[in-house]
Amino acid sequence: MAGNLGELRATLVADANSIKQELRAVKQEFSGLGDQGTKTASDVKKMESSFNSIGDRCIQ
Repeated sequence: MAGNLGELRATLVADANSIKQELRAVKQEFSGLGDQGTKTASDVKKMESSFNSIGDRCIQ
């Protein structure tokens, strides 16, 4: 059972890290689009913060 939990944790952490990288890339793209891009980048930053919180909980 511990092995399965370890594998699940590793998968969740890898997925969370992948999502964080994608969000950073999207945020960079939106930041160059003017006012609406700035607002969207801010919204993406909030999502990134939420995913970071989820990822941190998985790591503990």
